[in-house]
Amino acid sequence: MDTTDRDTQKATQQRFLGFSPQPTAASFRSKSHSSRSSGLGSYRQQEPEVAPQYRASVPAFDPLRYRPTSSDDVVPTCASQQASNTEMEPFLQWPKRIRLQTARRRQQCRANQARYRQKQLVYNKTLEHTVLTLRANIPVLELQRNRLQYGGNHDVWNVVVEYFHTFRFGALMTLPETLEGRAHRSINEIKYRENAETKRQLAFLRSSMTDNVMLGERSGVETLMKQWVLYSLSFQNLYFRLERIERTNDQFVSVTAVLNVTVSEETLRGVFPHLLHRDAIQGEVEAAKAASLRSRMIGQRLLLPCSLCFEWDASICRVVLLETTVNFMKPLMEVLGNLSDVAMVLGGARITRDGSVGIRAD
Repeated sequence: MDTTDRDTQKATQQRFLGFSPQPTAASFRSKSHSSRSSGLGSYRQQEPEVAPQYRASVPAFDPLRYRPTSSDDVVPTCASQQASNTEMEPFLQWPKRIRLQTARRRQQCRANQARYRQKQLVYNKTLEHTVLTLRANIPVLELQRNRLQYGGNHDVWNVVVEYFHTFRFGALMTLPETLEGRAHRSINEIKYRENAETKRQLAFLRSSMTDNVMLGERSGVETLMKQWVLYSLSFQNLYFRLERIERTNDQFVSVTAVLNVTVSEETLRGVFPHLLHRDAIQGEVEAAKAASLRSRMIGQRLLLPCSLCFEWDASICRVVLLETTVNFMKPLMEVLGNLSDVAMVLGGARITRDGSVGIRAD
């Protein structure tokens, strides 16, 4: 194969690949010879021809086929190219997909929003409950810390004094405060304070008494705490005052105290329900007498004498027995004035022999 055939084959391949044909040396000589031989035979000097550069045939720019992934993909090389990129910028944006707001789609959006709001409400309630629980555990942990720090002084005398100090206002279901001060506090704060105080009282009982402490006819720390709750709910303005402590021996301590309470409507419903229920009252005379007793008792301040006996176990430094006696007859006698009325009031009262309220005596 000679040189001319190779040049011709190379030009054919270049045209097939999209390049302009490169003039070969033979074609350049043939063009020069034809230019000299053409015309009237006169020789005219031809200007030297410059071999053209190979340039790829670039197709027209289609903005829909080219979509840059980021602004770094378009690199301007000169000022004109920057201007052209700026002009083409609106065309480089990929067309947005338009979603038709059909009825089914709107219903799905409403369901998603309702589900999201429900999840937020559940999360807020859970978080609020967790915060209140942590705050309520603060006094319990403080009491346990004090027990560990001052464990050497944990004897029966300190337990008795602290018992009266802790329950001097009964179970602190409601704090002793004015209505104005309560109005400026949120409901969550009130619940937290009540729960915290009640837990602190229960923690004291568990740290100073055995779990199955004997309470006369019943037993258990929870039972004792429940009695304090019933007293606090049944009476108003409860105040437990210590009067005298006497140590019989190393094991027993006798205490004399006074429980000051005020009779209310809740007292009649919880402790003296037979004065309210018409089924328990027979005859018009007894009904009139019961109404008279109710009116005479409501709002009266009762000073209930109490006697307590603590049994101390020095080996475990805990109280193993607590016997309590509450005398209702003497203060009711002072209020009502005669024994028959006192007998009618205490006849169907929910008061046991050991002074527990809310439980009907057998």
